[in-house]
Amino acid sequence: MDLSVKYRLQVYVFGEGSSGELGLGPVKSTEVKSPRVNPHLAGVVGVGTGGMHAIALAADNKTLLTWGNHNGVYGFTFDRQTGKIVREQREPMQIPGLKNITQISVGGNFALALDADGQVFSWGCGEQNELGHRVLERRRAAALLPTRVGLPKRTKIASIHAAANHSFAIERVPSLEGMQMKMVAGGLHHSIGLTQSGDCLVWGRLDGFQSGLDLSSQQPQKLPPLDDDPASKDILVDSRGKPRILVNATALPIPRCVYVAAGSDHNIAVTEEGRAYSWGFNATYQCGQGPNGEDEIQTPRLMDGRAIRDQKIVWAGAGGQVKSPSHHTMHGFVGALMLISALVAVLASPTAAATTHTSNWAVLVSTSRFWFNYRHLANTLSLYRTVKRLGIPDSQILLMLPDDMACNPRNAFPGTVYSNSNRALDLYGENVEVDYRGYEVTVENFIRLLTDRWGDAAADAGVHVPSSKRLLTDEGSNILIYMTGHGGSEFLKFQDSEEISSWDLADAFAQMHEKRRYNELLFMIDTCQANTMYRHFYSPGLLATGSSEEDESSYSHHADNDVGVAVIDRWTYYVLDFLETQVTGPTSEKTLGDLFDSYDFEKVHSNAGVRWDLFPGGEHAGRNRRVVDFFGNVQSVEVQQNNTRDLLELRHDLEVLRRLADEYYAAAAAAEEGNGTDQSSAPYGH
Repeated sequence: MDLSVKYRLQVYVFGEGSSGELGLGPVKSTEVKSPRVNPHLAGVVGVGTGGMHAIALAADNKTLLTWGNHNGVYGFTFDRQTGKIVREQREPMQIPGLKNITQISVGGNFALALDADGQVFSWGCGEQNELGHRVLERRRAAALLPTRVGLPKRTKIASIHAAANHSFAIERVPSLEGMQMKMVAGGLHHSIGLTQSGDCLVWGRLDGFQSGLDLSSQQPQKLPPLDDDPASKDILVDSRGKPRILVNATALPIPRCVYVAAGSDHNIAVTEEGRAYSWGFNATYQCGQGPNGEDEIQTPRLMDGRAIRDQKIVWAGAGGQVKSPSHHTMHGFVGALMLISALVAVLASPTAAATTHTSNWAVLVSTSRFWFNYRHLANTLSLYRTVKRLGIPDSQILLMLPDDMACNPRNAFPGTVYSNSNRALDLYGENVEVDYRGYEVTVENFIRLLTDRWGDAAADAGVHVPSSKRLLTDEGSNILIYMTGHGGSEFLKFQDSEEISSWDLADAFAQMHEKRRYNELLFMIDTCQANTMYRHFYSPGLLATGSSEEDESSYSHHADNDVGVAVIDRWTYYVLDFLETQVTGPTSEKTLGDLFDSYDFEKVHSNAGVRWDLFPGGEHAGRNRRVVDFFGNVQSVEVQQNNTRDLLELRHDLEVLRRLADEYYAAAAAAEEGNGTDQSSAPYGH
């Protein structure tokens, strides 16, 4: 929000306001379905909105007002007088400690302010280092108040911009030098800029078509060596040779622009003629291209809907989807909010109905080939057997096995797989349905499975992806994801030929959340340095647990001398021990807290970890979740009493209907006889 232009505004609000996002005060109804004037914001001259909070400049051009909350995790602000954290603010309050502010920018759960001296202030959550300074646990409350960002001396910032989880403080950017930038906006992993001459520039991630470039005409470059200058490359590729990052700012072929906006993975550009173009991720129609739009709009496309076709657009805002930790509702900017003439409408969002747990799915992945990795396949099959025992059907289990240990010529017990040296239970048996086997177990297929984005794969193979190979979940699905194999700090190897990183998983889960593909998700991983694999997760509704901390190995439990190799890993062994001895059936009341408390360094020989902060309600709510909420299946059974009286009444009704039918046919037959009509000669006889 640039405060150099001052208009007295009348602010309309609508959407979900259960955490005070609409700034209406302690009203009875938190769901505003149609635009309503906010009387607390009468005459403000500027408004900026974030995920669940907003900021406005009062009419005196000095006082900044704020309301809402910072995603409900650490509170909204800190009251120095009472020494208490304010969890949410339902009506606008003054932000303390700020003077002569010239620009405000609001991110996902934080905010930035720029004063007339070029100093930058930040406050809010700070979990992704977006505040520009380290947030110590013992001083976390102080992060909720504006704090000056420690930029280099004699640095005078000209412009600030807050994205979902990162920030810009612009003084001089080499690739933008000489371009006379007018504004910059940031998405989740990409950025978009506007020059004084009206050029729309993009850079950052492009594998979700965030850039709007026609990639078929681009020439990707290999990742440069460490001593090479990455800025000399235009596009960097991932380990599979697919374009991933646009390094330098690149202009898009859009008519002269006057405003640009970046959402989490989509963008909107407004031209001087008042037309709007959009592109990027469109699974929930956030590009505004209508109900028939594709999941991804690859290049800028004119927004030509009936509602705006004859209007002159002068402003656009784009955002993402935020899940309320306490009410399971969607709010924030789901698509785009547009200003027509001088009308300002803020905090717009269609409110989704509260989601409930309606189904359970499991994705079980072994990533290791070769006989000496027998234990990884046994780990996975052991979990497979357990979730089936607790009620998840094969149709809702996706099993990925890169090697067939049961048929390996080294197997002394052909056709079998065991996870214990006593060989009491054959894990392979006759009822194993392997969905991905051998060279089908790849990073690409795994990510496509999670995100359900199969277009390119199906086209390349010339086949339709069967439902048995798809994760057909929705916003009511609880998902268990278990992975095991060889890994290191923030990576897991797939078949010794490629790797998946913590960021890859984090981005895949973000897409799942964006597409409403889960209600809650439990991620479990058994590998060396396992806990680093969930370090970069940022999507709500996730619980994560792993077998070992950074720089720690994950150990096998024991070997079978006749099989000749280790048959199970220690962490998985003790997880299974708990599930088999404590969770005896799908109605078990054992909780995840009970499971995680069973982790013992003396048994596992490493420090197993748990991450709670992304789960709605934090550790308290996560610990109280039942184990079978993820390892079992939803039991939705409605029991009706056998009411004899109702059956007798139904029989009576049927008798009446039959009597009426007999009377009707008798009357029809009598009428035909009276008319003497020969039905055989009638042109349209029955």
